[in-house]
Order: sequence, then C-alpha cells, then structure tokens
Amino acid sequence: MLNTLRAVTGMVKEPATFSEYVCQQFARGLLNGPRLPARFLAQVPRWLARMGRCERLRAEALARGLHVPSVLFMAVTGRCNYRCPHCYTQRYAKQDMPLPLARDIISQAHQLGVAMVVVSGGEPLLNRPFFQLPPEFPDIPFIVFTNGTLLRGFLEAGLDSPNMLWLLSVDGPRDFNDARRGPGSYDAAIAAMDLLRQRRYPFGFSATLSGDNVAAATTPDFVASMVARGCRAGFFLEQIPSPPVEPPLSDQIEAGLQRCRPSTAIPIIGFPADEVRFGGCQAGGNGIAHVSPDGYLEPCPAARLAADSLREVPLAQALANPFFTGFRDLKEHHARDSEACSYAGREETFEQTLARFGAHSTV
Repeated sequence: MLNTLRAVTGMVKEPATFSEYVCQQFARGLLNGPRLPARFLAQVPRWLARMGRCERLRAEALARGLHVPSVLFMAVTGRCNYRCPHCYTQRYAKQDMPLPLARDIISQAHQLGVAMVVVSGGEPLLNRPFFQLPPEFPDIPFIVFTNGTLLRGFLEAGLDSPNMLWLLSVDGPRDFNDARRGPGSYDAAIAAMDLLRQRRYPFGFSATLSGDNVAAATTPDFVASMVARGCRAGFFLEQIPSPPVEPPLSDQIEAGLQRCRPSTAIPIIGFPADEVRFGGCQAGGNGIAHVSPDGYLEPCPAARLAADSLREVPLAQALANPFFTGFRDLKEHHARDSEACSYAGREETFEQTLARFGAHSTV
C-alpha cells in the first residue's frame, strides 16, 4: 500500500491553489517517517481525488462569478485556557460555534468545492461537540491547531478521526515559547506530541512568528527538535499585525524557510509566505475565508470585517456579496505598499470604504 501511495503522490500535478499545495505537503509528511496505521494512509488518495473534484467545482462557480475559497478557516470557539497576547481570540465573545451551524456551514462548503477546513479557536478542543463533524465529511482534511493541553482527554473520549491532522502550537525553543504562551506551555505541547507519537497519530508543529522569536524559531536546530518528537510537517505563521522590524518580518521568515527546508525531510509551510506562489494574499475568497465563532463570514483570520452572518444567509450568498469583491480590490490597491498583509494597519480605511456593502467590524 505504501509504495502505491508514493506512486500516486508522485504523479500528482503541480498544485493550482494554496490548499492543494498544503494537502500535497501533508500527504508527503504522512508518507515520510515511521509508517502510520492504514486508516491514516488511506486518507491520501481520498484527499488527492477530492482536490480534483473541488478544482472543477470552484472553476464552475467562478464562471458564474462566484469566488469559492479552497480553504475555509473556522474559529469554532472564542474560549481558551491560554492568554497569548498575539492571539485573535481576544476579539471574540467567549462562546462556542453551535454544532448545527457548524454542520450546515461545512455541508455547504463541501458542496461548493472547499477542499480543506482549518479548525482553530480559541482552543478548539474546548468545543467538543464540533468534533462529531470530521467523520461526517471523511474526504475533507481537518487541520486542527491546538495548544495540546486537552488532547489526552480528547483522545481517551474517542473523539478523533483519521481525517484530522494535528498542529501543536510551539513558538520556538522553550524560553521563547513560554515568554509568549506562558510558563509550562512548551512542556505541555511536547507532552502532547509524545502522546500522539506513541499512539501513531500524524501531527506537526505551528510556530507563530514575530520579531521576538523569528530568529530562534526559524533554525534547522529547532526544526530538528520538532522532527525528533515525531512531527511530520511544520508551519511558520507570520503574526499579523506585528510591530515593524528590520529586516521586515516577511523577509526574515522567507530567509528562515530557505535555511530550514534543505536540512529536513518534513515539509515546512510558510503562511502567508507561500501564498506568493499562488497569486499573493488569498484572503477574501480568492483562496481562503474565515468563519468566526458566532458565524460571521470574514475575509481571513486577521480581517475583523463581515457583511453577512452564516446564521442568516447561505454561504454562497455571503461569498457573492459585493463586500468580498470590494475587499479584494482594496487589498490589491494597497498591496504594493505592504509587506505580507495590506489590511493590517488600514483597518479603519477598509471598514469605512466597504461600509456601503454592509460591512462592519466584528470586534
């Protein structure tokens, strides 16, 4: 089976979208390292087949003038047991996304051609009912960002599914991580990795980067320490917004990717760094969209704007709102004067300009 899967992934065409790229990188990660149980390996051909179907569905929608994102980010709760200063959770009410709403959104996304769901929070494992859904949509990969503190109880309750891929939040070596996430948070994440490795689950790490930790986290030694724990993939996430630094943070992250990739067998994905390969920023339905815990459809996790609530209108109708076209146009207009994000630092400009489409702050 393993040789067949490697042959299948070797024949896959160059990715056309950021989600296809991420899916292929995760497939590569699943096939490297110690062999995983068959229930995880069986996901690879299923995901690759769905990517092709999703590409056709999105192309058909685009021909009708509808931009369907390939990746849907879902913040399934505003609650968290950490208080990380850089986290978007601070803007949310401390509530969970209701299960019926989440199921309805994912069902619509599945029909429209969304290829991947990224699950975040808050701490998503606090919303246990949500995790009834991955088994209901077995051909969609669910990438789950977690601090790992609740993982043991979650797994012991039997809430996992083979189409879930875990990303443990570790922002660099222990001292750098704990300065950002709190004392003991590094050891908690490592303990979660050890648990996943012992149980032969696929997982990776996610490092949120700012000027404070980018140099320490984007080193071959740090990546090697994550590989030694069993990580099969890594994410370097640029903190947006982030205080300006020199050299620019996006340049430092790109340099870090160039340092780390040649020295490791696992895929290292940069966000938004790798979006450049697919036409730049994917926000606003170009490649990604974001749902807040209370159901607002936002252009991306960093953009605190929405015109519609998915409690009130279908996903396709919300995506068709001129608000998203206006957001994409405004984003492109400011892109030449920006680093990674043309929205950061211009929040009021975006909100005022897009108010005619019903846009309002979701903070």
